[in-house]
Amino acid sequence: MSSSYVGAPATSTRRARGSSLPPSSPLSWLESSSPPHALPEANGLTIGDLMLYVFDPQSKYPERWTGFLQHPSQVNQLLDCISKHSSSAARQTVRSWATHVVGDMVCREAQQTMALGVYQSHRKPIDRDYFLGLDLSRIHWYLELEASTMMTILSAFTTCRRHLTTCTTNRAAQKRNIMTFAALQCLSEFSRSNNYTKRIFSVYFYASGAQRQTLSILSHIGLTESYSNLIDKSRPMKLATDLDPAPSAPAALAASQGTTTTPTKVHMAYHIQPGTLRQMSMSMCTVARTVAATGLYATCYDNINMMLHVSEQILGRMDSQENGTCATIWPLWKAVPEDLSLPEFEHQFDRASPLSIKDDLLTPQENSMLHAAFEHTILGANFKKYEADLNRSQPCSDHIIEVHKTSLHALPAMEIEEVTIVGNAKVVKTILKELDVDTSTSAFGRIVHIFAGNQLSIAHLRAIQNIHAGQEGRFLGFGWGVWMPGLFHAKIADAHSTLFTHWGKPNMGTSNPGCLWFHNTCLHHAPITLTSLPSFQTCRDLIFTSPYSHVVHCLLLVSNESSLDNLAASLTRWEGLQELAHRVSQHFVNPNMINKMCAARSSGDAGAGDMVFKNAVLFLCDALLLREFTDAIKAWALHFRGNGLTKYAHKMLHLIHNFAYVWPEWICCVVMNNWLVNPSGQPNSWVEVDLMQEHKKIWIKNVYKAHGSAASWEWLEMMSPCVDVLRHLTNKMKLLLSLDQGVKHAEANLKNDISLLMASLADHEVYAVKNGRILGEDDGPIKDIATVGLENLMNGKSPLDEFNKAFLRLQARQRISPITGEPPSNVGTQDDAGAADGGAASMPRSMSADELCNGTHDSGVNEVSDGEPDIDADAESWYPVDNIEDLDGPTLTRLSTEDVELDMDGDSQSREEEVKDHDSEDEQLFMDVDREIEDDDADEFWGA
Repeated sequence: MSSSYVGAPATSTRRARGSSLPPSSPLSWLESSSPPHALPEANGLTIGDLMLYVFDPQSKYPERWTGFLQHPSQVNQLLDCISKHSSSAARQTVRSWATHVVGDMVCREAQQTMALGVYQSHRKPIDRDYFLGLDLSRIHWYLELEASTMMTILSAFTTCRRHLTTCTTNRAAQKRNIMTFAALQCLSEFSRSNNYTKRIFSVYFYASGAQRQTLSILSHIGLTESYSNLIDKSRPMKLATDLDPAPSAPAALAASQGTTTTPTKVHMAYHIQPGTLRQMSMSMCTVARTVAATGLYATCYDNINMMLHVSEQILGRMDSQENGTCATIWPLWKAVPEDLSLPEFEHQFDRASPLSIKDDLLTPQENSMLHAAFEHTILGANFKKYEADLNRSQPCSDHIIEVHKTSLHALPAMEIEEVTIVGNAKVVKTILKELDVDTSTSAFGRIVHIFAGNQLSIAHLRAIQNIHAGQEGRFLGFGWGVWMPGLFHAKIADAHSTLFTHWGKPNMGTSNPGCLWFHNTCLHHAPITLTSLPSFQTCRDLIFTSPYSHVVHCLLLVSNESSLDNLAASLTRWEGLQELAHRVSQHFVNPNMINKMCAARSSGDAGAGDMVFKNAVLFLCDALLLREFTDAIKAWALHFRGNGLTKYAHKMLHLIHNFAYVWPEWICCVVMNNWLVNPSGQPNSWVEVDLMQEHKKIWIKNVYKAHGSAASWEWLEMMSPCVDVLRHLTNKMKLLLSLDQGVKHAEANLKNDISLLMASLADHEVYAVKNGRILGEDDGPIKDIATVGLENLMNGKSPLDEFNKAFLRLQARQRISPITGEPPSNVGTQDDAGAADGGAASMPRSMSADELCNGTHDSGVNEVSDGEPDIDADAESWYPVDNIEDLDGPTLTRLSTEDVELDMDGDSQSREEEVKDHDSEDEQLFMDVDREIEDDDADEFWGA
């Protein structure tokens, strides 16, 4: 480049003093006094040449930084002049260059993000944390850090000037989510391996009931993965070879010339990975096997029944009623292998004493505890200004489960009907096989295994143990099992019996104003018939709504106040409210007062006693007992028998006997620590294990219904381990996107119901003793079911004696060396000759291993009972149904999610408190269920 510029020294090559430029530099003319326009164009140089020289990195001169680039305002001003105030051609040139530069930057950001593999699913295990670990705010923060240019563009593209002043917090959060989703969609298109969120959204839409057509559309617009990738099976592809003979040579000619066809392309065999749902299902099963490998786990199973519908009714294809089984395991809380020692368990069983009547009666301490619980229930959680005092006065048992989160692991659904003894044996074998528990090794005989279920399942497991005692060893002997009862089904049976006992005679008018039929009529609820009962939740709501009015009415009576306002004004101290609750308990929740009335009437005084008052007192006792069901196991042993539910009474006898004599102390502790589970890890959030299983069963059915026909047991087997994660994911997405609209109407207002029932109780003077008051001709007083149960347990063909005989017979058979399998550790501890009350001849023929597990035994084994006595004839004389034996079967139905609410008692932490704890948000989703109707509205009624 020539250095002969006008104004520049033409002959000297030395730098001027103070000059920063070399004398031969094209910029040396800047140091002269000549104006810039004096630059001659004859040299062929332009301003562009000058700028290229200045800003060329090859020049390595500091002038471009010190004189220009270190001043951002000048740089921005110059770029604005070029991009905004130049000609359209100049502006277009600059904008094209800027667009190309930004495009390169965005591409590099995408490449960098891909190299890190943050959003590539093949680098992550497809497990529970994969789906429930979705955090949109964290993803947005990471994208702004690693792809700041792209996020800046998206922010500008989604923000107008109005948003700068009027955008709310919620709107800004929604905008961030939109930007995040747009960036993730672009990344997934940049590389198909960036499909982290696509897989999550595919599972979410599938769990929400989206069909294949919907998922295909969402896949084509980049929101989800394809339907086939979601549910595909794992399968290998066969090796295929393409043969390409020469087209000019016929096959016969080629053969005659001895030529052969050679392959031109070989397709290598490869393996198609299973779909997202199948990977998640396998991951859930793997975690369950890991838990089972420790040996410290418990299992709960229950039957699942549903209609499998076909798409089209053609020959050989029709809808079918399918019956199967689903199961869940969870790790034992506060248990070590030494606590589950099978030899110690067998020795304790061998030394166990029979059950006595004293074991079925409450001790003075237990009776005081129960009445304290009654008083606490009378107070309830309704006087909010005394809430702190109420919590401090909570009666506590000797054994309290520490608050912890229970990890639940569902197993694949089984196409096995468990309503028979053979079916239960197959279910247990299938569960252990699924968990990789080898029942043929000696290690299986070292620890006990805990199984839980409803009354029928536990009875069948005991029947198997009775059949095989002394004839089969180890696994087939079933002496290794601890059969833990499910308390939820006992609660259902108690609600069922309470409804039957206190229903009264329909259409009797006001002659029995304290019965549930009269209350249901006063409230104008849907009519209820005892031969076709509604669901469990409907019956329970009626039973629990009535005691609210009874308790408030009794508080007004003992306080001599005319209204709730006067009562609230008179209560200035917590001790005063406690005294009122104690007086209510002594006067209106005391069966001894009823006994005195009955004694006076039986002595010949026809004017003594009050049938209406008696029925009201007994109803309040039974309703409060149902509320305090966790403290009433012993009382249930009498109540169920008094109500005619002898199978559930027998279940309670087994439970009392096990705790008192059969189970070692450490087994009792393990059972009491684990017969309630806490899916959320929050206080007051304990649920029965069979309620947990019922809840999962309802969700399995809901997922099935959402996907219509053509489902199969193979599909159910894949989906059942994933149901818990699907439910968590559905609720999580609702909370993340603020789209939780609910699934039902607002809670029913109980204020008017309670007021109406209180007025009815006052008008008819239900709790005022009127000697000689009787019921209608066809109606009669309610009997004290606890007293009746005690009489039935002891008198006549004593069920207690039959229970003890069955236990002693089983105990003696367990001492006999089995024909097959290893003997238990207690074999030979006593004389075997007189065992089993008549020797081995009295024992039923044992099923072989094949018969037990394959269901080929047909000699009536399903009719074998576990020594349970027959229903007492005395109970039939007063029970208000024609066929009392029907009550031992299924009671109240569970048709919807409301019937199996995990927060059925409404005393867990509120949802607002749960979502405040960000670290435990995922755990709280399991408790995000609709509250039971009585509590929130009752709080409003009682007044804070």
